[in-house]
Amino acid sequence: MSGETLTTIAHFVSETPPGELQEVLNGKLELSIWDKLADFLDISDIRVLVNNNEDFVQEAIAQPLAEYSISSFLVIETDPATNSKIILTKHNQLEDGRFVDQKSATSFAVDHVTQTTSDPQPHDSPSHIEDHRCTPKLNILDTIDRKALELAIASYTEDHYPEGFSAVYSGEGKTLVACIVSNKFNPTNFWNGRWISEWTVSLDFDDVKGDVRAHVHYYEDGNVQLKASKQLSVKRSATEIDPTSFAASVVKVILKAETDYQMALNVTYSQISDTTFKSLRRALPITRTKFDWNSVSNYKIGAELSNK
Repeated sequence: MSGETLTTIAHFVSETPPGELQEVLNGKLELSIWDKLADFLDISDIRVLVNNNEDFVQEAIAQPLAEYSISSFLVIETDPATNSKIILTKHNQLEDGRFVDQKSATSFAVDHVTQTTSDPQPHDSPSHIEDHRCTPKLNILDTIDRKALELAIASYTEDHYPEGFSAVYSGEGKTLVACIVSNKFNPTNFWNGRWISEWTVSLDFDDVKGDVRAHVHYYEDGNVQLKASKQLSVKRSATEIDPTSFAASVVKVILKAETDYQMALNVTYSQISDTTFKSLRRALPITRTKFDWNSVSNYKIGAELSNK
């Protein structure tokens, strides 16, 4: 398999919209109207690229899929009986590629193609993963409990992201990392979306830094994607007296920062709709009627294109 083919496949996987991975893998890509019109692409999916050779498929997509799962904060089920789930991030990935569920103290092998787990094994996290000894600065606690922050983040996620899932991990140095993902898939109405936020909380200082991303795909009679991201930095209160108040102070600043960012997105894109988009093209063609793309061959430009 050529390097160019592998690069193309990796690009396909990395650019897959939320909730549409299986469509990309199995041949149901929704090409843009311009691709359909000009027949620009002579491929429809990854399997076509490798002539439906399953060995090549596995070889080509193994690494890109693993990277996609981690960057997308993929949430997969670990135990159907209890509806237990795990979020895949770089923070709970082991060196052998397995992923740890800290709540159940279990590690799992993950199949990134089928998005399933297998081979559960007990996994005891080192004590420093749960409790952090901190330098007594800014009146913060001597000991920070990871579980206290995880419970507070889980409650915040449940309140503000109905389809959300969260986890808190030990980060580099004296930090905790809170990961939140919320997926909203609505293929019957031709749209899917994902919200991701990753917050790094310093245990020695009052810094809370966030990486927030939103990705939305709308594909009814077209193909429009929104990708937005922002690096955020806020300060939390530093007067905690116990793990619960520490966690509450972190959630308070995260709530304000995420709310402000979402409101800013709403304002920005409402303005774009009213101004920028209108200046780019007419709301209707000069005929004052909508263009029927399904009957493009009936138009003069369609006839000219089909003759080339």
